[in-house]
Amino acid sequence: MFNCIELACFTVGLSCILGKLPLIIIITIIVVALRILKLLINPFIKTKATTKRYGEKSYAVITGGANGIGEAMARELANRNFNLVLIDLDQKRLVEVSKSIQEKNKVAVLTIVYDFGKETTPTSFEKLTQKFSDLDVSILINNVGVCNPANLFAEIETKRACLELLVNCYPVVMLSKFMIERLRQRYQQNKKRSLIMNVASTCGIMYQPYCANYCGTKVFTKRFSQSLYYELNDGISGIDVVTLAPSSVSTNLSKLQEGFAVISPQMCAIGALNNITAFEQNGGWQHEILAFFIRLWLVDFLPRQIAGSITLKLGQILRIVQQKAK
Repeated sequence: MFNCIELACFTVGLSCILGKLPLIIIITIIVVALRILKLLINPFIKTKATTKRYGEKSYAVITGGANGIGEAMARELANRNFNLVLIDLDQKRLVEVSKSIQEKNKVAVLTIVYDFGKETTPTSFEKLTQKFSDLDVSILINNVGVCNPANLFAEIETKRACLELLVNCYPVVMLSKFMIERLRQRYQQNKKRSLIMNVASTCGIMYQPYCANYCGTKVFTKRFSQSLYYELNDGISGIDVVTLAPSSVSTNLSKLQEGFAVISPQMCAIGALNNITAFEQNGGWQHEILAFFIRLWLVDFLPRQIAGSITLKLGQILRIVQQKAK
């Protein structure tokens, strides 16, 4: 966003103005000012996911596409004239979503029933990608995920902890692995760009007691996705990689009611698909603001003991809210 010369000029100018302050305070003010500036500028420099950018009549592959954020992504992409490949365990819901989308939009929808918690071998994922190998895929959204109810890690069943790891981490890696070369060839042969969107969470920004296992999987997704961003930002791959890290979204998974800090899946999907060249983004504008303050206070400024106490309390509150929602 800022080049070295601009940053240097900004730093020198602000240092002159604040010359009488200690260096650490000056640096702190500069960092906060730059983050606020980025937050204010971002809405005006976003790039949208469109068929003009990624190819007319191309397909978007969405894991966990029958519910929640995945379903909202599917509906929004259909509104933008993308064809769809929806992958989910829930066959009944896949049929319902596919029918509903096709009644509203003139797009093709391929549905695939797949259990990401059981079919975890490289061969299984290769066979999965072969089911849409003849389609012009331009978008891969690694969205599928599971989240155990908020609880102490020691009290979570071992098999449920393992399921979180299998569903939240394996598909992101394996589908990206099998699709990257295919997307590269698409760009090299036809100069058509592609997109890989990996769904992480604001849990990936810092620790979150009572969601320790889930938090760990989302940190993995975030760092994997961000590393991939730089690997594929090479000028020859033509692949946009974006990390979507929303906070709480009102879904069957979260069991939370929509409010200021809890956005709808539709808002999350629209926000995400309107900002596809960002290094990392949070979906709705509310979550952009929330992530800003999480980084500013809980990560950067508050002592670890205080930040830890706050997140511990938040985890306890989340457990109570989820128990009441049952």
